[in-house]
Amino acid sequence: MLRNGKGFLLPEMFLALTVLFLLCLFFIPAYTHMLKQLKQLDEEKLANQLLYEHLEAVLAGDKGRNDFVAKKEGVLYQIKWNNEKEICVYYENNLQREESICESYYK
Repeated sequence: MLRNGKGFLLPEMFLALTVLFLLCLFFIPAYTHMLKQLKQLDEEKLANQLLYEHLEAVLAGDKGRNDFVAKKEGVLYQIKWNNEKEICVYYENNLQREESICESYYK
């Protein structure tokens, strides 16, 4: 690499920059995709948490079987009873798609 202590040659510098550029081409999209998945998992976790908290309150007798709307972390979560035994949480994920999580319960 170094010839007679004069430093890097121009082709060596271009080769190093090309390798760095190729690494960035791979890792930057992978990183952004990973961040999107992380946000989606956080939204799903919060939806499950809201679902089970509401269902627990209904089963404990603290709340009636009413539809419920909550806005947390910029996402609107709608909790709806589909019938007497099924409760669902509807929300829009970070990809602007409608998602739902449903649970059935028996006393």
